[in-house]
Amino acid sequence: MYSTDSFRIFRARHKNAFSALLILLAVLLLCGLVLFAGHDGPAYAADGKSEDDTVVAVTEEADAEADDMGAAEPQADADSPDPESEKTEEMISGEPKDETSEESTPEEPADETPAESIPEEPADETPTEPEEEPDTTPPVVKYAAAAVTLGENVTPSTFIIHYEDKSNVTLRFTEKPDTGVLGEYPVTIIAEDASGNRTVIKTTLYVCDSVVHLELEDRTYSGLRLRDKVGTLHGYHPSIDQYKVKAEGASSFELKKGDKVLYIGIQVRDTTRPTAKGVEQVCYLGYPKQPEEFVKNVSDYQDVTISFLTEPDWNEPGERDVAIALTDASYNRRIIKVKTVFKKDDVAPVLTSALSTYHYVGEAIAYKKGVVVTDNMDPNCKLTVDKSQVKYREVGTYPVTYTATDRDGNSSSLTVEITFREPTVSDEQLDQLAESVLGDILKNNMSTAEQIKAIYNYVRYKIRYTGDSDKTDWKGEAYRGLTEFKGDCFTYYSAAYLLLSKIDGVEIMSVERLGGRTHHYWCLVNIGTGWYHYDACPNHIYGTCFMRTSKQIQNGEGKVYWNFDTTLFPDVATKSFKMS
Repeated sequence: MYSTDSFRIFRARHKNAFSALLILLAVLLLCGLVLFAGHDGPAYAADGKSEDDTVVAVTEEADAEADDMGAAEPQADADSPDPESEKTEEMISGEPKDETSEESTPEEPADETPAESIPEEPADETPTEPEEEPDTTPPVVKYAAAAVTLGENVTPSTFIIHYEDKSNVTLRFTEKPDTGVLGEYPVTIIAEDASGNRTVIKTTLYVCDSVVHLELEDRTYSGLRLRDKVGTLHGYHPSIDQYKVKAEGASSFELKKGDKVLYIGIQVRDTTRPTAKGVEQVCYLGYPKQPEEFVKNVSDYQDVTISFLTEPDWNEPGERDVAIALTDASYNRRIIKVKTVFKKDDVAPVLTSALSTYHYVGEAIAYKKGVVVTDNMDPNCKLTVDKSQVKYREVGTYPVTYTATDRDGNSSSLTVEITFREPTVSDEQLDQLAESVLGDILKNNMSTAEQIKAIYNYVRYKIRYTGDSDKTDWKGEAYRGLTEFKGDCFTYYSAAYLLLSKIDGVEIMSVERLGGRTHHYWCLVNIGTGWYHYDACPNHIYGTCFMRTSKQIQNGEGKVYWNFDTTLFPDVATKSFKMS
């Protein structure tokens, strides 16, 4: 080993060589640094350790802790939001973000084509089928209690009479009943269709030693009669005196003989089909009939629904059978075939109440008023009036032709005469006469009801019925009735009409009887309390007619005497008139 002095002596002697060695070492070190700068090695931290070394150290530490606690599955921190979860909620709650950077997405050039030059996409004219509405209707089920023998197998169908639904229906017990023990047991059945709609059925099961089966009918069985239906059980006494068969279902009773007891079930079902007689039909093309018209004498112990098995083609001519279905409440069905002829309607409409009438020159006429058209099939026949030859401003008699035509072109015509005449009395004469009569019979303190009653009494008792009048001149008859005091129903009507027209607040309409062998005339009057019949013409059969309702006057033969076309007038009051 060299001492410090010896090293100094060695460095002094070899000073130049030592300097050269240092320079060489520096050059080598510089070259090494240059080479190292191009190497992809680990980065170093300030403490001289590489970052990879740090990560490894942490991982190892964590593994060491895991070994101490036992193996466990990693769990997410409940307080730390899941980045993926946040991203999904964001896209649901708002517009999704474009994750492409602006630098990497070139901007698209602006579209310089004018807007009007871009053709519109043609609309899709293919009709879309409407979506079928979901089935939310549970099955409709008719059911009844059941009686079975001990140990007999039962299924849900044992209790079901009928069910209806759009789809197939599954039936199941909530708990299958045990038929191994005698007794009465509640039963619950679920009826479920293909859409999951359910109907819950709660009924009763009777488990018995024996069961008597009865058909639904309107009759009563004695207890002994029921015992005999079970078998030869002489000496057994029934616990019931009688049993009324009135509905489908089940019940039970006991048969006793000393200490012996038999538990007997009664099962009532309707398996009898309805009966009826077919009625041959003639059907006019285009006019449907109701299925009830094809049968008569329908009989069953329950209500019967009558329907077409298949709806006939009402527009196809020919002769064929129409099948009518009779279905009772227990869905027993009978089909009856009815011979039916389908043909075109060849019956013409009928015209009535188109009458020859009289009018004053210049007077307007409602030609269709009161004319009635009836037809065997068409309720809306077309009515036309040919009045081309009428000269209403000239005295004379002119023909008017009415023609009624139904939907099939069948028609009928009726010609009447319209006569125009000059009035025999002026309006001034009538006004003076009415003013004179009213001045004699009315008082200042009279109500409207009292005034029209005074007019009724004056006309009724002042004019004498002689059975004659000029029904072409109501003004002349009013003047005649109030001056000569004689005439018939037309005279009474005319005089009353004239006087009533002079009372304030009174509305009047003229009524002519519909049908009958002779004419009859009266008034409808309204003083603000509704329309009432007002007929001052005396009669000794039908009674008086001062402000009467239709119901009050159309009793018995009065229905013909005061018959009128209600379609031509406002509704008549239904409450009795009260004087006020």
